[in-house]
Amino acid sequence: MILNAEYHANLQVEANPSRKDAKDNVIFARVAGYLLLELYGRRMTLSDEPASSLVSQLLSRSEEGKCGHDVVFEVGKWHHDYLLRRFRASTTKYPTPSSHPSRPSIDTWKDMTRDCMMADGKDYWTARRKALARDSFRRLLIGSFDRTSIQRSRELRQICLDLGTTSVTVHACHIWNESRIQGINPLEGSEKSQNGIHNLGNILSLESNVHQYFEKLELWFEGTNEPNRYHVLHVRYLRKFEHLHADGDHTFVTFSPSPHYEGARLPNPQLLALHAACARVAHMSGAAEAFDELEREVEETNLLASDGSSAYPLDHLMSLFATIPGVA
Repeated sequence: MILNAEYHANLQVEANPSRKDAKDNVIFARVAGYLLLELYGRRMTLSDEPASSLVSQLLSRSEEGKCGHDVVFEVGKWHHDYLLRRFRASTTKYPTPSSHPSRPSIDTWKDMTRDCMMADGKDYWTARRKALARDSFRRLLIGSFDRTSIQRSRELRQICLDLGTTSVTVHACHIWNESRIQGINPLEGSEKSQNGIHNLGNILSLESNVHQYFEKLELWFEGTNEPNRYHVLHVRYLRKFEHLHADGDHTFVTFSPSPHYEGARLPNPQLLALHAACARVAHMSGAAEAFDELEREVEETNLLASDGSSAYPLDHLMSLFATIPGVA
């Protein structure tokens, strides 16, 4: 069904290369096909449900009497709009912490960790403090210390100096933002109840540039056979991560909690697997390139143009805030 749909869409493009809907249908068909392969291939991590749900959507729509390729386009478009696009374009804004924190100084790393662990709240700042404590007040991957944390702790400052490590502003990056995706939702059970999106299983401590790569689906973490060990992949800029500190291996990282915060919830493997699947699908299907083009168009276009030319980029912006409709 999916291969026939892509073939049909390609024929339409060849017959009329200027037809945008035909070009979009090629992407939608590829999204449906590649996503099915990715979800099935990750079923040991994600469970069978996401792949089965996608198959059910394709089959149930076909039973309604619609043409096979139209069903694939429709289902692929839904996942393009409400899964890939929302994973790629987070609506969350991450504020920059003050360079002069008002909280009192704390001498030891252990006491600093305890202070962060005791933070009570379900907001971004509480999540950031707990994630930093879990990650030893360093950003994941290259390992530089968080600037605001070392300003508060004399011991952390000394460790930073002894290691010759730089300090940067570290953000608490959400793997899964406020958008809830119907049909493919690994946030089940305790993951939903632990402070919502601010639970530690949904948080990565990342520096600004890496954070942006991750949210644009340009960087992702591929799971390995070893728990909490990931292959770090970047679609264009892998060489920027030549100095990953984990195990002396330049392209792998192992997540582990601080020795002073043992038992802390680590980044959720299911969420990272779904993010990785979306990143791969976006680039294999051509959706990532189309997103880039659309974002350039948004920047250059009058979004209230009287001739209607702004309808598509305006729809792109509004869809990020729309209620997500069901597909099956």
